[in-house]
Amino acid sequence: SRISRRGIHKTVVVTHKCCHGYIKEATGCSKIELRSMPETLEEIGSNDFLTLVKRAGMLEMLDQNITLFAPTDEAMQEFMADLEAENEVENELVGSRTSNEVYPVLRAPIEEKSMVMAHGSEGVMYASDLRDEQVLPSLMEGSTLRINTY
Repeated sequence: SRISRRGIHKTVVVTHKCCHGYIKEATGCSKIELRSMPETLEEIGSNDFLTLVKRAGMLEMLDQNITLFAPTDEAMQEFMADLEAENEVENELVGSRTSNEVYPVLRAPIEEKSMVMAHGSEGVMYASDLRDEQVLPSLMEGSTLRINTY
């Protein structure tokens, strides 16, 4: 609401949010069923990312208050296929180079722990809290996440 008094203009915004574990409905807040992060990852079709978390030995991290931007199984498979194709091209080039050529810096192997950390941010965030072009610090030091909404 807007308030004007004696030449002073104020805008007051009151926002009502439900507590964690509740969802806003027309009649108020209703409790929802909360699942563990591994169960949720399986349910949304992110099994490959869950496997990556397990291989990295980071399953206990999923019990913390973090927000994960987990890729789907399809996105993980495309990424791995692209990575394999890139490595094949680099391997073919190595044999045909002479010692006089300048060698480009080859991509370092992706560390599983870093990949998992790069997909998370501290705290619990809701989709309604995120805005287009927002930059969040990721769990991986020196890395950020950019939010793009469509």
